[in-house]
Amino acid sequence: LPGRAWRCINTAVPSYNVVMKVEALKDKGLQFEPDLVVLGIASNNLDLPNYIRVADDPYDFKKSFILDYFQQLSGLKHQESERIDELALVDHPKLSWGAVAVTAPSKIPERYRDLVGWRPFYNAMDELKALSEKHGFPVVVIANLDVDLAAQMLEAAKERGFEVILTRDDLETYFKEVHHEEFSIDRYCKSDLVVSTENLHPSVIQQRMMGKRLAKELWERGLIKQLLAKVAKAP
Repeated sequence: LPGRAWRCINTAVPSYNVVMKVEALKDKGLQFEPDLVVLGIASNNLDLPNYIRVADDPYDFKKSFILDYFQQLSGLKHQESERIDELALVDHPKLSWGAVAVTAPSKIPERYRDLVGWRPFYNAMDELKALSEKHGFPVVVIANLDVDLAAQMLEAAKERGFEVILTRDDLETYFKEVHHEEFSIDRYCKSDLVVSTENLHPSVIQQRMMGKRLAKELWERGLIKQLLAKVAKAP
């Protein structure tokens, strides 16, 4: 639609989890009266940024890092929730990539502890749904991979009536057409679709792929037409 002016406001912050993203929307985004809100989902979105955690003392002989790791896994599995069956990390077919433990509360300053884990996540998603209804904007949740905790987060988004876009099939197509091989998580982590092997955030190539897919899905699902109709009715 070359004759139409669009404004896209990016409020993303590195390592923000979903609770923090919804707070950013409330604090900074609502003033722009958004017609559409896009929420990015990733497997680390139950946790907090590294710069908020309390650093471990590597010379503390009273601490076992291996035991601490398994305690974190156990804490995530048994964290209080109405949907405890979905929190079991064992036997989940999509749990196949990287660490899935949420940082232990002891490593997080007390004032931030209510921001970590499933219950704060579900509360934030419920609040986002309420905001969308109050302010009249649809919510689109987008993710590039449905592995680890992201799979469960996407299910939560669907249950709240949000539009969900998963771009994994675009990644699989890219691998076949460009690299002439099947997609795998291990190969993905070493490919040009990520920034580097040390930084697995989407590269510029993948960001463009996700942007094109988002625009395509918004059009095919009728969301763009809904927005245009809304603007036409506005005084």
